[in-house]
Amino acid sequence: MYLSYSALAWLAVAQLVVGAPTTSHVEHERRNASPHSVWKRHSRAQVNEKIPLRIGLKQQNLENADNFIQDVSDPFSPNFGKHWSAAKVAEVFAPKQESRDGVVAWLVEHGVDVRRIGHSIGKNWVELNATIGEAESLLQTKYHYYKHQNTDAYRLSCNSYGVPGHLKEHIDMIMPTVQLDGLEPIKNARPAVQAPSPITGLSGTKNCSTLITIECLRGLYGFPAGSKNHTGNKMGIAEWADYLYYPDLDPYFANWTSPQIPKGTRPEFISIDGGKPSNLTVAQAEEVVESALDFQTAYSIIWPQQTRLYQNGDSVNVDSVGTFNIFLDALDASYCTYQGGDQPYIDPAYPDPNEGGYTGPLQCGGAPRSNVVSISYGQIEAALPRFYQERQCHEWMKLALQGTTVVVSSGDSGVANRYNAG
Repeated sequence: MYLSYSALAWLAVAQLVVGAPTTSHVEHERRNASPHSVWKRHSRAQVNEKIPLRIGLKQQNLENADNFIQDVSDPFSPNFGKHWSAAKVAEVFAPKQESRDGVVAWLVEHGVDVRRIGHSIGKNWVELNATIGEAESLLQTKYHYYKHQNTDAYRLSCNSYGVPGHLKEHIDMIMPTVQLDGLEPIKNARPAVQAPSPITGLSGTKNCSTLITIECLRGLYGFPAGSKNHTGNKMGIAEWADYLYYPDLDPYFANWTSPQIPKGTRPEFISIDGGKPSNLTVAQAEEVVESALDFQTAYSIIWPQQTRLYQNGDSVNVDSVGTFNIFLDALDASYCTYQGGDQPYIDPAYPDPNEGGYTGPLQCGGAPRSNVVSISYGQIEAALPRFYQERQCHEWMKLALQGTTVVVSSGDSGVANRYNAG
C-alpha cells in the first residue's frame, strides 16, 4: 500500500532540485546474457501503456552482514543465540533518507506528480504507475515485447537502462527492465535408475559405493540415530511443482528405516499460494519423485524430530524463475509486493489469472517459520538480473539473523543451473 505524505514536504524536496543542473545518465544495468533462445523480440511497446515501475533503493549496512550473523551464531560470542527481531532487521538495513529524497526529486524534476509516488512499508522501494513513455524518458531506454516461441507468451523488457549519475550509488535496481522470465525453478532430474535396483541389501553399509542407505550416511558423516523430538522444532522442506505422495512413505518407513519410523507419520502441511497435497493422478504423472526423496531422507536423518512441508504455488502459475519469492513472502510479510519483494513480470502473480489458478491473494506472512529449512531446487541465474539475485540473497541473510538456517543443494547441474540457460 502507499503511505501518505505531506504534500508540502514533498514540494520542499522538489524545490531543492529547481534550477539545479541535470546530471547525465549512466548505464545502471544491462542484460548479462543474450535473450534465451526461446524469447524473440516481437514489437515496440506502446508509449501510453501503463506499467508498475518499482525503484529499489540501496540498503545500509550490507557490508556488515557477515559480522552481524557471526555475532549471533558463534558459540563464543556474547550475543550467541540472540537473534534479531524483524523490526530490528528493517531498521538496521533501511536505505538512507537521502536515497529516498534523491529518487523522489528526480521523478518530480521529470514531471511526475508527487501524489503518484509511494514508498513501501519497509522504505526499500519507491513506487509509481508510469506509462511506457515516461519510463523510457526516465531511464533513457526502449521497451519491447518479447515472444516465447513455445508458448506464445509475451514479456516486456529492455536491453539496458540508465539512471542519473549522482543516483547510481543510491539505486539497487528498477523493475520491470532487463529481466526475461518464463522458466520454471528446476528440481533435480529424475534418478538415472528408474527400474528396481538389482541390489538386495537395501540397508546396512555393505553397498555404500553403489547405493546410499541411512546407515551409509551415518557412517560417512558421523552422526548417530536421532533420539530427541523438541516440540515446535520441525524441519521445513520447501517444494515447487513436485508433490509428496503420502502412500509412498509407509513402505519406506517399514522396510528401510532404522530405528523404524511408525506407519502413518506425516509432515505438517503448509499451503502457500494455492499449494495442494498430492493425489494418485499426480503420482501416476511421476511428479512425486523429488518430494519423496527429500522427505524419506530427512525423516531417516532426524527422526523422531518432525517435519514440515511448504507446498509453494498452485502448479498453474509457475512459468517464472522468481518463485522463491513467494516462499519468502509467506515467511515474512515485509517481503511482499509493496514491501520490497515480488516484482511484476518476474514473480508469479496472485490471484492467478490463468485457468484453474489460485484465486486468493498473494500470501504475505502467516506461514510458520522453521528453524531449519531445506530446499532442493535451483534458479537459472542467466534468466535473472544480477541486482535482483543479490537483493534476494540479502533476504536469505536477514532470515539467518532472525534464527532460520536455510540449506540449499547445488543440484544436478551446479549452482548456476545449466538447464534452459540459453
